[in-house]
Formats: sequence, structure tokens, C-alpha cells
Amino acid sequence: MLFTHYSFATSPLLVCRSQGRGSHWVRLAYWHTFDTIGAVDASDLHTRLLDEAQRYDPDQHLRSLLAPFRDVILLQRAKFMSYEQIAAALTRHGLKVSPQGVGYFCRKNFTKSEIAALRRELARRKSADVTAGAKPPAASVATTVPTREPGKRGPKIARDDF
Repeated sequence: MLFTHYSFATSPLLVCRSQGRGSHWVRLAYWHTFDTIGAVDASDLHTRLLDEAQRYDPDQHLRSLLAPFRDVILLQRAKFMSYEQIAAALTRHGLKVSPQGVGYFCRKNFTKSEIAALRRELARRKSADVTAGAKPPAASVATTVPTREPGKRGPKIARDDF
């Protein structure tokens, strides 16, 4: 059994300029001829598509590249790291992500109260370490404040009078 079918959506189109007044365009179409062997392939195709649809995981496109590092990013946000700093840290370790991506992940996965609770926990741990006699971390660079001679003023600050 033979039948013909044409689909504008899937079939190639030929476009040519018609002879006559104005610039009219004419669409010429290909007609496809299918036989019963094509119908058997269609049922096989239907079976394969049905299997693929049943195996499809709708949550797959919602999974994030940053999800395995949720606790790390939460700690970084609790320590007031910006999205740019977090993105730079992750990029240094081989995970290319933009600051906008980090921001989107943080807004979707963390509440402000969750970050605030972790900040309180970190402050409590730090105060417990100080009261237990542990030394607070020393500054890595010692800064000295230059002393002024008595009677001399400091440097003049440029002022603009607007």
C-alpha cells in the first residue's frame, strides 16, 4: 500500500521567483512517498520514543553544578564573601562559574535566616575559643602607625569647593 504525505514543518521547501508583475514568491513542495515498510519503522520509532519518554528524568535539568558544594558556599556566604569572591575561589579549583551563577544558586538555596544562624554559630565558636585560652589568629602583616612630631600638622587633604 502506498500513500503520499507532505508536511510543511519537516519537508524542505523550494522558493523561486515567479514571472509576472511584482515580486511574488512561490513555494514549491516535495511530496514524500511512504510504503508499508515505512509504517513498520514508524511503530518501532514509536516504541523507542515511548521508552525514552518513560526513562526521562524531569529533575535532571534542575540539578545544579554547585549543589555538591552547598555547605562550602553557605560557609563562604556566612563569612561575608561576595558572589565574585566565591566564583573566583571555585574557578581557582577548576569549577568555572560566573558570579551571577553563584548569586542565583545562593538566592535559590539559602535563606537569610540560614546564613544568619551560621554566622551566629561561627561567632559563638570564635568566642568559645578565645575564652578557652586559644590565641586569636595573628595578623599576617604588622602595620605601624607613623608618629607625628608635636606641633606639626599632617598632610593637607585636597578639597574641592563646589
